[in-house]
Amino acid sequence: MIKRLKNLSQQDKASFAYLISNVVSKGIGFLTIPVFTRLLSTAEMGTITVYNSWQSIFYVILTLSLTSGSLNVGLLKYKVDRNRFLSCNAFLIFVSVTSFYFFLYFPLRNKIDSFLELSQQVVLSLFLYSIFNASLECWYSKNRYEYKYKSVTAVSISCALLSTFFSVFCVEYAKQNNLNNLADIKILSQNAVIICFGIFFFFLIIKRGKCLYDKNIYKYSLELSIPLIFHSLAKNVLDISDRLMISRLCGNSEAGIYGTVYTISTISLVVWSAINNALIPVMFEKLEEEDYDSLAPNLKKILLLFSGIAIFMTLLGPELISILTTKEYKSALDIIPAVSGGIFFTALYNIYGNVILFKEKSNYLMFATSGAAILNIVLNYIFINVFGYTAAAYTTLISFMFLAILQGIMQRLLLKRDIISFKFAFLLSASVVTICLICLKLYNFNLIRIAFMLILFALLFFQKNKISSLFR
Repeated sequence: MIKRLKNLSQQDKASFAYLISNVVSKGIGFLTIPVFTRLLSTAEMGTITVYNSWQSIFYVILTLSLTSGSLNVGLLKYKVDRNRFLSCNAFLIFVSVTSFYFFLYFPLRNKIDSFLELSQQVVLSLFLYSIFNASLECWYSKNRYEYKYKSVTAVSISCALLSTFFSVFCVEYAKQNNLNNLADIKILSQNAVIICFGIFFFFLIIKRGKCLYDKNIYKYSLELSIPLIFHSLAKNVLDISDRLMISRLCGNSEAGIYGTVYTISTISLVVWSAINNALIPVMFEKLEEEDYDSLAPNLKKILLLFSGIAIFMTLLGPELISILTTKEYKSALDIIPAVSGGIFFTALYNIYGNVILFKEKSNYLMFATSGAAILNIVLNYIFINVFGYTAAAYTTLISFMFLAILQGIMQRLLLKRDIISFKFAFLLSASVVTICLICLKLYNFNLIRIAFMLILFALLFFQKNKISSLFR
């Protein structure tokens, strides 16, 4: 295996390394779920769920969405002066975050903390996290484009391991010494490591770029990213409004149960994130060459691959809940099939979104995600009140479906053709959702369910060579 890896091209090595580092860095958090579900109460897990939800919303606003898809497009445009481009963006984010802190948050801190239901220390860490995690993302993006996979892999895995295990250590120490606010300790300790890494890379970017202000770079970045603020904000609202609404309508304990099981259900999303990170550079190159005929078949195969992964993780749901949580969380088992179906639509609309971003039509994304977010909030309010917190998973599935359809239409308007045929996308989507929902019934028939898992695993294993060729 080592010999085969050495013989790969630089691009193939980079794609493989990004895939591994993404899975490890994102997946390490899942390994500590059993620890935290036993150290913390469901209400404390609810506090962490609420914080993560607010963080995803405020991060977009505070950083002006400059680390979203616009960063990848900018690195392509400024390929001969990427250090200068990143330096300007990192400093612009610093100015934005500190301005929000001193001119908006600080004068109203007591009211804002009360509304967010978070402590002042935790909110301060959110601001610091926004500045310095953005610097990390800038550095990662540049090195991915230049195929410097060794440094990206080393830093991302180190950061993930240290932040995760340091938070476990701090919570365990606090519990043994009967300290309060364990949820805050978990959040602060995890953010502290990321902030330390980010500080180093912030100054490294500034040193290499040697530029804090460039009118043309600022203009280009803001014109592309401002519509993405609304897109990313709407996307995050779409992703996390269910948890915030459950917290308000049902309570923190229910939000903790739902949020934890939802997170477990999104293990396949970690895989998709890794796939998409490896796919974007290849996809952008093909789109620039207008080589749609060679791109479309590979996109279909990638979606087929991911549909198998999503179904496999759905079938594995009961075991994941048993291993990673305690008995209090088993009541949320019913949400896993709907979440898995929603994650498949995430993969589909990400592919459409990549095309829209390449065409620099970020306002299209803004309108699509805003519509889906509004739909999700309305459906959540209606059905959580009627059916309880499990309804939120199914309303999110409907909203993701709606978003994929909208972005598919927009992609067709821009390219004057389908990047993936409508018939294929419709049939595969319908099949994945149907199978995932059938899996819910199979949770009572373990032998049949295990047989299906073995068949799927065998199919994925014996097609591994064809799968690896998709990213070349």
